[in-house]
Amino acid sequence: MRGYYIVGNSKFGQSIFLRITHAVEESKKTFPFTTGQNQYYFLDYDDFCKQVVAAISQNKVNGIINICSGKPEKLSDRVEKFIRDNNYDIKLEYGSLPDRPYDSKAVWGNDKKISEILKNEKD
Repeated sequence: MRGYYIVGNSKFGQSIFLRITHAVEESKKTFPFTTGQNQYYFLDYDDFCKQVVAAISQNKVNGIINICSGKPEKLSDRVEKFIRDNNYDIKLEYGSLPDRPYDSKAVWGNDKKISEILKNEKD
C-alpha cells in the first residue's frame, strides 16, 4: 500500500498543517506561503485508516494499492480549508515563499484499485 498526502491535525511531524498550528499557538496572524497552486490527493487520516482496513480485509485486489482520495486539490484550497475547519485566525501570505522548482505541479496516485475495493465492500 502507498498512502498519498495524509492529513491529520497531529502534534507530530513536519507538515504544513502542523506548522500553521504552531504559528497559531504562537499568536502569529500571518503565515508565509508559496502560490499554493500545486495539486495533490489529500486524504483525511480517518479516511486513510478506513481505506487501509478495507484493503487488508480483502483478497480480490492485489499488488500496489494506492491509498488516496481520487480527487486532486490545490494546496492553497486544502490549507485554507484546514484554517477554516480549525477556526484559526491566521492569513496566508501568498507568494512570500517561492515555489520550489523541484516540486511536481501535480502528484497523485491511481485510485482504481482502492475504488474497486471500496465498491466491493459495499456490495
